[in-house]
Amino acid sequence: MCRRPQAIMAGIMSVREELEVGFLGKLTNPKDLQTIINIDNVEAAKACLVSPETYRRWLSDRKPNKTAIKLLCILAGRSPWPGWERFSYSPYDHKIYADDLKYGFTPGDLYSMFYLRQGFEYLECENKKLRERVEELEQNAADLEAQV
Repeated sequence: MCRRPQAIMAGIMSVREELEVGFLGKLTNPKDLQTIINIDNVEAAKACLVSPETYRRWLSDRKPNKTAIKLLCILAGRSPWPGWERFSYSPYDHKIYADDLKYGFTPGDLYSMFYLRQGFEYLECENKKLRERVEELEQNAADLEAQV
C-alpha cells in the first residue's frame, strides 16, 4: 500500500504489482520504479551500482540488469524476505504496510509490541493466580457451609 506519485497512479499496474514483476526480473524499464522511489537518474544509477551512462542506456535501448531492478524494487518498498511478501515499505512516510491494513507501522511500533506482549504475559500469569485463589476461597466457603 505504498503512496504513489500521481504520474504512476495513471498506469495500469498497481505499485505492488510493479514491485512483484520487477522483483521477479520481468520488468523491462526501471523508470516506473525510479518514479516510485522519487530519485533522479544519477541516484538510481548509484542505487543499482552502475554508472549514470549505463543507467541511461537501460532507460533508452538496453535491457536492465535483473539484480539492479531487484535493488530498485527493494528501495521502492518490496520486501525480499520469505513470509513478508504481503508487506511493503513506503518511502514517503517511512512505514510498513500490510495488504489488509489501512494504517502502517514504524520500527518503534514493532519494539512496543514486544513490551506489550511481555505485559500481557505477566497479566495472564497474575490472572491465573487470582483465578486459582478465587477457586480456593470458593472451596473453603463451600466447606464451611457444609460444616454448618
